[in-house]
Amino acid sequence: MTGARRRDPVPEGATRPTTVLFVPAGQPEPIAARFEAMLEEYAPGEFQVVRVLTATAAIAHLECTPTDCAVVFVRGAEPASLVVVDAIGARVPGVALVVLTDLPDDRLGIATVHAGKIDLLAQDTLDPKFLVTSLRHAILRKRLEVALDEVQTMAKIGSWEADLAANTVSWSPELYRLLGVSPETPVTYEDLVDRIHADDRQATVQALGASVTDNTPFVVEHRVLRPDGTMGWLRARGNVEFDADGHPARLFGTAQDITDQRVLADALAHQELHDPLTGLPNRRLLVDRLGQALARLAREATNVAVIHLDIDRFKVVNDSLGHSVGDRLLLATATRLRYFVRPEDTLARIDGDEFVLLCEGLAGADEAVAIADRICAAMALPIEWESGDLVLSVSAGVALATSPSVDGDALLRDADAAMHRAKHDGGARSAVFATAMRESLVGRLDIEISLRHSIVNGDLRLHYQPVVSLTDGQVLGHEALVRWDHPSRGLLGPDEFITIAEETGLIIPLGAWVLREACRQAKRFQDRDPKWPRLTMSVNLSGAQLGQTDLLDLIRAALRDADLDAEDLQLEMTESVLMDDAATTVKVLQSLKDLGVRLSIDDFGTGYSSLAYLRRFPFYVLKIDRTFFGGLGKDLEDSAIVAAVVNLADTLGFTTVAEGVETELQRSCLVGLGCTRAQGYLFAQPSAAPEAEALLDHARGAVSNRR
Repeated sequence: MTGARRRDPVPEGATRPTTVLFVPAGQPEPIAARFEAMLEEYAPGEFQVVRVLTATAAIAHLECTPTDCAVVFVRGAEPASLVVVDAIGARVPGVALVVLTDLPDDRLGIATVHAGKIDLLAQDTLDPKFLVTSLRHAILRKRLEVALDEVQTMAKIGSWEADLAANTVSWSPELYRLLGVSPETPVTYEDLVDRIHADDRQATVQALGASVTDNTPFVVEHRVLRPDGTMGWLRARGNVEFDADGHPARLFGTAQDITDQRVLADALAHQELHDPLTGLPNRRLLVDRLGQALARLAREATNVAVIHLDIDRFKVVNDSLGHSVGDRLLLATATRLRYFVRPEDTLARIDGDEFVLLCEGLAGADEAVAIADRICAAMALPIEWESGDLVLSVSAGVALATSPSVDGDALLRDADAAMHRAKHDGGARSAVFATAMRESLVGRLDIEISLRHSIVNGDLRLHYQPVVSLTDGQVLGHEALVRWDHPSRGLLGPDEFITIAEETGLIIPLGAWVLREACRQAKRFQDRDPKWPRLTMSVNLSGAQLGQTDLLDLIRAALRDADLDAEDLQLEMTESVLMDDAATTVKVLQSLKDLGVRLSIDDFGTGYSSLAYLRRFPFYVLKIDRTFFGGLGKDLEDSAIVAAVVNLADTLGFTTVAEGVETELQRSCLVGLGCTRAQGYLFAQPSAAPEAEALLDHARGAVSNRR
């Protein structure tokens, strides 16, 4: 604190004299001598007195020399004496100040005396004991005052007091600092009110007025504007003191700087209601604003639309390029979507790659669909990226509300259902909600919940379809095909649950189970008879599984637990899975090949069919999709396509397998075209393990030559 003095070290066991500066202010020498004599008489050796004659000398001494108390003698209200008192009080506020005078206090023109900040001693009533006691009291009070000031500074708390009868106001030094005002500046109640932010002024004044009326303390938080233009927050507390007649006589209280707390609270509140990545409103804020928008429909003959937006195939991009790149793409998406937000609308990010646009004041569904279509068209435009333009598309679902009775959560669910319909129809488009969509979404949710339980409860089953040689009919291996023994619907094929499993991530535990069980059954097939030592087992691998970091460990464990050779396991994946991130896929596939397993392209011809990539992938088998066999032997175009695929596979060193062979004509044509292996209903339907084993018992023999 300004004016505070640090004491010099005192030797252990010794007592440091209390230093007193005496300022006779031009008065005769006997005054000072009598003052010192009284101190020595009552407290010998306790005080050390230094004399100076002028205010300048007094201030110079106090600013350079540790001093406990300054005593100024004032006679007859001489201007010179009053100047000394005011100067010391202003320049060295940390020193206890005592006025020794022959005048009553009401004739002293010293403001600090009237404010009670300076002790006043009457010369004619002074005796040694009273003088020493008064000085000790003044010094102790000043030290407590300085300590309180330091505490207030650390706590950023200032105190204030208003004497209503005298119409005077006093502030502590810290309150001056909090308000950015010089301590020399005269202050009034109006000064404080004027510094309160205009938006908070009325509430603050009303709180103070209610305190006076009800005789209760008040607490109010308000902003203050400082002279330098900065703004801060204060928490003001106050009490009222009444006189004997019940009239308010004194107001007093504190004001604490809570700017940092408010800034932190505002930041936390913003964080609680906004997405940390994009800065957009989150689901919680969206739901709140949706409720307000629906309530306004009671007063406005308009419509409210919720447009649910989801980036198509974003998971592929995220898994392929990494989460940091995915975050940057989400930021780019948010930036582009902001162009479609009007001041009255809300754009929110509610989860992952899902955004919601809340639109108010619409004329009808057509206007909402037009907005959704413009968003879909704009998002389909390329985004400039380091390695070239990147194209992202979005699917949009539109749900409309025309009445305040509409439930906000239901409206969000309807928009989500419409978005899934848009994705099901191919994506990069919009769809308007219809009741059937909700039923479909509920059905999907039911499947997801049931499937999750069934994976844990062991309700999955594997069926096995043999792969045969077209030249001699021998069984070469099997393809494992998963079935779900649904608790209420019976045995379900993969078409009814695999897509949902992939979208929800359940394909990971499901695929792990299929891999383990298929390897165990492959070993059982091999051990059934000495003539089946090299039967293979084919297992489908999804894109999510291909992206697993522990995929190799899972395969090694499955082979080890089943005691199955790696070359007897064949992993199949579709072209679309391979093309999602070809560069990364090549590395994964090479690791799988190094492990010793065989790799196969499934459903060839239905995906990208990128011949350039086929040369990079270490495949063993190419499986031709059944869609090319419908006109085989009857349609020259179908026959030419199959012949081209077989020749391509032979050139690249692949073995070809024809899927879905159902007729003898198809079989004979495939043999003529050079295809060597096939599977389909012509040979056997997929069946459970016991039936598949029975089929092996009737087969003609095992393949003796293996590539």
